[in-house]
Amino acid sequence: MGRAPSQPNERLRQERLIHGWTQSDVAGYIGTDGYTINRWERGRARPSPHFRQKLCALFGKGALELGLVPTITGPRQESDVSDATFNRYWNVPYQRNRFFSGHEKLLSTLHPIHSSTAAVIPTDFYALYGMPGSGKTQLAVEFAYRYASSYQAIFWVEAGTEEQIRQSYLAIAEMLQLPVAPKKGSQHLVASVHRWLSMHKQWLLIWDNLRTRELLQRFLSPTLQGTILFTTRLPTLGALAVNLEVAPLKPEEGAQLLLRYSGLLHPQSSPVPIDYLQSSVPAEYQAAYEIAELLGGLPLALAQVGAYLEETPCDIVDYLHLYHTGRVNPFTLCGLNLTHYPHSVASIYCASFAEIASKSTGAMDLLRLCAFLAPNDIPEEIFIDGAAFLGERLASMAQDPLLLYENISILYNSSLLTRNKKKRTLTLYALVQRILQDTLSEELKRLYLKRVIQALSTAFAKSDPIVASPFLCERYLPHIQVCATLSARYDLHLPDMGFLLHQVEAYQGHHHGYYAKAACIHLLK
Repeated sequence: MGRAPSQPNERLRQERLIHGWTQSDVAGYIGTDGYTINRWERGRARPSPHFRQKLCALFGKGALELGLVPTITGPRQESDVSDATFNRYWNVPYQRNRFFSGHEKLLSTLHPIHSSTAAVIPTDFYALYGMPGSGKTQLAVEFAYRYASSYQAIFWVEAGTEEQIRQSYLAIAEMLQLPVAPKKGSQHLVASVHRWLSMHKQWLLIWDNLRTRELLQRFLSPTLQGTILFTTRLPTLGALAVNLEVAPLKPEEGAQLLLRYSGLLHPQSSPVPIDYLQSSVPAEYQAAYEIAELLGGLPLALAQVGAYLEETPCDIVDYLHLYHTGRVNPFTLCGLNLTHYPHSVASIYCASFAEIASKSTGAMDLLRLCAFLAPNDIPEEIFIDGAAFLGERLASMAQDPLLLYENISILYNSSLLTRNKKKRTLTLYALVQRILQDTLSEELKRLYLKRVIQALSTAFAKSDPIVASPFLCERYLPHIQVCATLSARYDLHLPDMGFLLHQVEAYQGHHHGYYAKAACIHLLK
């Protein structure tokens, strides 16, 4: 774990006292607890970007004025990083996550890139992309700490908005003691920082949470001489960067992360052989593995569960039981000690959904429809052939399929789904489906399910029943089964559902590979 700031934050404390507020008052205003405010003022922890923004808004001052942006210069202790190292300039705003787990292949892929002797692709721009909560920021933090000895300077830019970028560059300029002329505007500030970067090498610049490509065009110079690492939901930055996907953890990786949180493994232990865990703590490992599978390997969700295990007497086996009985919801948890993940899974995804809806209500409708199908290989033709049943916002896709691709593009650029161009199918994580369904009322769940079933039935009926049915059975069977299961759950009885099940049953006995005949017959009863 990275060293907490050794010096108390007197600026923050004095500003609070000037207003006549207690630590509990400030905590209530920004949505945290007094203990956390106390830790910030004592220098035992740093506010996350979310709380930095809230503190700045509360006091009406910048992050530098409140002492919220560290400007550590000079040598740092060996405990800061994996090796004894010297970074003259360092402003990574996060402590090292002592429970960091997984993504070792990505880290090892990134590290040789920055070795002066490595024969690699000649570029200094790399992008870590992935779905919300996949651990992109934590991976960048771990990379900065683990390989700090490779750099003379490491800078951090909050890249969500233009104002955040400007504030980050201001912090860098102040750290570098560059002359800043506020009256000349942000472009002068950026140019001043870029001038320094162009004159030095062996620096790492991390752009965290890049939201749009346009921000790069406005703030980034292509002539810099260092390494730039982006974290973003954008699946590609074009030719600008080498794009590396931060995928969810595998179940065995997620299980070991939970075992670390529960205290059964040391937080910083190397990966333990699975057979050893299965023999030494079989019940706990099996429960942790199942939880990791249920949560889709999402690091954010796993960390929230881990924090719950840390803060309560509950063990992993008990937690799994509570999950199955509906007593706990890992998507709404937010651990008090989880400073590196300050938001719940549900809140992060709801914010993503709201952002999508602001761009296109049709794209949001399309995403909700996908929540009522199997998560993998959703046929695109369902939304074109059955567009008339998908509501007024999507009905026009029947006449103009380009609208479908525009909506898919919005969802793709949010890393909420992927598209297989060859198969013309969409895929999204089951976790996203679960959260989407949880955001809907029972009435809306029935409405979207009805639309999906009618569209699926229409797409199936449009095909040649002799030639296409074998192919369509294989293509549509997982989605028909999901719709049948959900129809039973929501007590929805539609003739279209009966038609689909009858079609599948009719061709089960004639084509190799259709092993679900018994299941379909059962659903028809």
